[in-house]
Amino acid sequence: YIFAMTSSNTPRKKTLSILKLGGSSITDKGSLETLNETALRACAAAIAAAYDPDQRTFVVVHGAGSFGHHHARSVGLRGQTLPPSVPSLASTSSPEDNDDRNTDTTELLRGLALTRRSVLTLNLAVTSALVDAGLPAVGISPFASGTLAHGGRRGDGEHDKSRISRENFDPSPLIQPVADALRAGLLPVVHGDACLYGLAGSESPPAGILSGDTILSLLATYPSSLAESVSDAVFLTDVDGVYTSNPRTDKSATLVEEICVDAEGNIAVGHGIDASGSRHGHDVTGGMTMKLGAAATVARYGVPVIVVRCGSLSAETAIQGQFLEARRNRQSSDNEEKNQNEECESLRGTVIRPSR
Repeated sequence: YIFAMTSSNTPRKKTLSILKLGGSSITDKGSLETLNETALRACAAAIAAAYDPDQRTFVVVHGAGSFGHHHARSVGLRGQTLPPSVPSLASTSSPEDNDDRNTDTTELLRGLALTRRSVLTLNLAVTSALVDAGLPAVGISPFASGTLAHGGRRGDGEHDKSRISRENFDPSPLIQPVADALRAGLLPVVHGDACLYGLAGSESPPAGILSGDTILSLLATYPSSLAESVSDAVFLTDVDGVYTSNPRTDKSATLVEEICVDAEGNIAVGHGIDASGSRHGHDVTGGMTMKLGAAATVARYGVPVIVVRCGSLSAETAIQGQFLEARRNRQSSDNEEKNQNEECESLRGTVIRPSR
């Protein structure tokens, strides 16, 4: 372990946080290739304020938002989570999407090219904002490392296509560049990407989408020195956390402050969550359903996940690594005067953790 000394001379363990900048937060997802510059600058400033190479470091993963989903949707590129040619399981898209799935290889590959050009433009903008804030940020592209659309490499699942496990799945091409950058003292900025997928003649499409949520899940959970170092994961979204229903369309929606996940990665019954997907019709990676699934997977392996609104006090507190402690302090002071802990009372967000 690496330790840093606090002002009180008490050893403090170095922490590594994976931050997921939601595409809906840093772009105007309803308008083609439009940045939300205010939100992006706020994220960069908060990360710069919390970053300390000897105490707290980060991996930043960002979604595509309006820089990618539009192009991917127009040609039928879909999010993938399992190796190609696994019967009936290869795609995260809905059944109705599969019914009219595009099988034109030339069109799909052109869609890959258009989508990659778009997401690389966004990655440059995010990386530039972080560098301008004084951070040693470097963009890392999954496609360039040979990573396929499911997050692994060619040959995954060859020995047992009916059961994908950690024994026959290899995301090292994705993980290694990130680990190398961290080791060198850099801040990796990884983006959701359009990648190659099925081979010619297979039942799987030649290209697909590797979502930022899948990337975060793999970095935080796949056995590696990087995963062993991860202390927490933070999703920065355009809402205050996970709700019982869509807060933009349902006035009765309430914020779920804590979600417990069992040993199998299942969300405990009783939370009353309706994660019915993205509110954007062109989203190709599953929206909130995918996000919540990735968060549950991470929590299953003992890494607490925090979902907060980008640019809020809660986001700043989570990026600093102080959200969980602040939440505990608030809960322990429930019987005291409310005005004794106003800052904790103002924190809004959802914590996803393993069942106790």
